[in-house]
Amino acid sequence: MKFCELPILLTTIIRPVQICSQIPLRKAPKPKTKPKPKQQETVGVTRYYPYIPPNLIVDTVNSLKDKESLSEILDLIFSPLSPSDTIEDRKLYQKAYNIYQLYKKKIKEKYKERESYVKSQMFDAIENLPENLYDETVQSETEPIPEELTFQKAYREQLINKHLSDYEIEKLDTFRMLMYLRFPHTETKLKNPGLFWLEEKKMISRQKQASLLSRKSKSKN
Repeated sequence: MKFCELPILLTTIIRPVQICSQIPLRKAPKPKTKPKPKQQETVGVTRYYPYIPPNLIVDTVNSLKDKESLSEILDLIFSPLSPSDTIEDRKLYQKAYNIYQLYKKKIKEKYKERESYVKSQMFDAIENLPENLYDETVQSETEPIPEELTFQKAYREQLINKHLSDYEIEKLDTFRMLMYLRFPHTETKLKNPGLFWLEEKKMISRQKQASLLSRKSKSKN
């Protein structure tokens, strides 16, 4: 072989190698992704605490701030400092009280029987209504008892004013006022009970606000 023919021979050997190196290689197959197990959604538990909206106890707060009404309530709740009744008076009172409790129990049982009978008759009457009146009756709200038909208005003159002294009437009125001040929101709670429950986070924030207000008032003093 001549020396001049050597480069030609080398080019013929190297050219296939270069051509092979220019051929694109196939991409490696993507690894198969394993399906992830579905994670169960965790439902958080929300705690609620009993709560009374401040706007529903305005009458209670104002009455307890008033000295006259507060003294009347305290006189009704606590025993007098110098009682004038004797032991015989207390025995007579206890005897009359026991008789009253027995009478009250019998009357209450009769009223329950009467109430259940009236309810059954009421539901039967509603079911027998025509279709156009049935929907209207079911959707209508219960109307409150007229003030003139309540026990306080209907029988006050007959049972209270004629048979009780002025002192006893005063104590009775104070008792009725106390019952109202304890539960001024009874009707609202029956219609919308959700107002009387508060979330835990809101309760904590309100407690913090109250503590901040108390600190500010103490710092001013």
